Amino acid sequence: MKKFLAIFLALVTVTAILLTACNKKKENNDDEFDDTDPFANQYLNNSNIGTGTSTDTSYVPGNNDNVIFGTWVTKNDTVYVCHPTYLRYSTSNGDKSSQSVEFGASLTRIATNGTWDKVSYNDAEYYVYSYLVTPNKGDVTFTAITEDNVTSVINNDTTGSNPTQLNLRTTPCYDDDLDNLGASALTKTMTTAEGVEFKVIGINETKTWAKVYFKGKDARGLDIDGEFYCRPSYLEYFKTTDSGNGTGGVNPV
Repeated sequence: MKKFLAIFLALVTVTAILLTACNKKKENNDDEFDDTDPFANQYLNNSNIGTGTSTDTSYVPGNNDNVIFGTWVTKNDTVYVCHPTYLRYSTSNGDKSSQSVEFGASLTRIATNGTWDKVSYNDAEYYVYSYLVTPNKGDVTFTAITEDNVTSVINNDTTGSNPTQLNLRTTPCYDDDLDNLGASALTKTMTTAEGVEFKVIGINETKTWAKVYFKGKDARGLDIDGEFYCRPSYLEYFKTTDSGNGTGGVNPV
């Protein structure tokens, strides 16, 4: 009987541990992506991460900010800044240098592990989050649109109870931890309301970000007036017609 009770208690303990681990994993995955942006973390894996030998020596055991989640791969190319950032002396969020780089600035990439890029700038070596840069200059190169460009949010909801929502960003970049929300949860009704101005004023060369002007209230009730960025696939201006010709000259992405 005692042997049976010991086995039973052991099984109960193991089950409790497994349930706790599963719940913790679920908590950590909550809100991983912005559900209004199907292209979330587009730049996080902008490199082909494979096997390789790291020459990086900045890792400090025990420092959570320095955890490396991928293999370092040697690079020799140029990346472009998608959102203004401080360059860092190591793979630590808190190890900022006094050197900052603006949107569109170019950096020479030396290596990457998919989370961090090691770069050369002004004859010095630094680190920058991979999602803040892109190897495609067209991502940060915008062409102005000056034609008849009034637009609104495309509503893909067929039930009438859950309208499509769009966030506008202050830079053409997205990540959960990036504080660049300009206007929150705009809908077709909000962008066609009386007194609202919503226009397309530019598009980047890769057709992945549109530049817009919005004046009106967002879902938070805030008065918004400024220039922002969003995905063109949310906008009526870029919607593809049945004939295959986009009204804005590009296809949705």
